[in-house]
Amino acid sequence: MNTIRNKILLIFISILSFNACTSSKNDKTAIVYFDNHSWNVRLTGKRVPLVHDFISMIFSKSVNDTIVFPLPNYIAGKDYYLLGKDIPVPEYNYKYQGDVEFIKNKMIVNLLIDDTSKKKLVPEIWNGEYKVKVK
Repeated sequence: MNTIRNKILLIFISILSFNACTSSKNDKTAIVYFDNHSWNVRLTGKRVPLVHDFISMIFSKSVNDTIVFPLPNYIAGKDYYLLGKDIPVPEYNYKYQGDVEFIKNKMIVNLLIDDTSKKKLVPEIWNGEYKVKVK
């Protein structure tokens, strides 16, 4: 009887863990806007915060997440290509490789984080295809 209970508990924990790991989601619209003499793009999404115990895993809620980066030389309505290395990052942050591409009303993000401490490239969580909305 004890092994059946342990198996059920293991299945329950596995399902919760899978749900916590897969419930991050990016919104499908990229907001492009002009601010402070430059064009920027804002991406939004939902993330599940990291938890450190079983109770927090059950009751944790997703949180809103946002990233904003400038689009140098962007012209609204025109196709546009930006190399990851040209995206400014705060001091002590890893730089990007890859690219961001605007084709008509679509934006494709294909960026890698250049993790120099681990000496590997990590896919950016914001990678994907977005519909562009210019404000």
